[in-house]
Amino acid sequence: MIERDDAVRIVEEELARSHQAWVAAGVEQFPRSVVVHVVVHELVWKVYVQSEEYARTRNVAAMLVGHGPYLVDRVNGGLHSIGAVSEIQGAWEDDYRSRIRGLPVRTPVDDLHDELRTVAEATGSRIAAVRALRRKVTGLSPTHALPDACPRLRNRAARGRSADPAPGHRSPGACETARPCARRTYLRR
Repeated sequence: MIERDDAVRIVEEELARSHQAWVAAGVEQFPRSVVVHVVVHELVWKVYVQSEEYARTRNVAAMLVGHGPYLVDRVNGGLHSIGAVSEIQGAWEDDYRSRIRGLPVRTPVDDLHDELRTVAEATGSRIAAVRALRRKVTGLSPTHALPDACPRLRNRAARGRSADPAPGHRSPGACETARPCARRTYLRR
């Protein structure tokens, strides 16, 4: 586990390397950057940097703008940087979870699936799940809600039941069988 002081040291080393690269490229007027603020996040340490002159004098003319913080992974100490807009909007979090950590990113749809599954298991009825779906997704007709709620209830093995029902057996919730749901279309003549 990477502590705050380690995160600051990692960023300061990167700032020193970066400054040396600019000096070696002949840009001697490039301002030196320093760490000004550190915030803990569940995944990373967010380390904010600013020009040394601004940190010392608070002269706005010396302020570096348009850059986001450095991210130091709290598990392995990996160093990453993000843009200012991504940091303000929080867009970096899902990207970091999936690309850097390899974690699945939960969406509101995943939460809805879990809620429908919980309702169906608690009541033993897929109709209750359809009603819950229609409360969440306003304007959804029962005809459209039934097939949409139906696949969410299929996983019999996860609930400790046999995955393959006996031939010809049909459980009270049609969606809990191994056959797929079918929409019925009624034609008027």
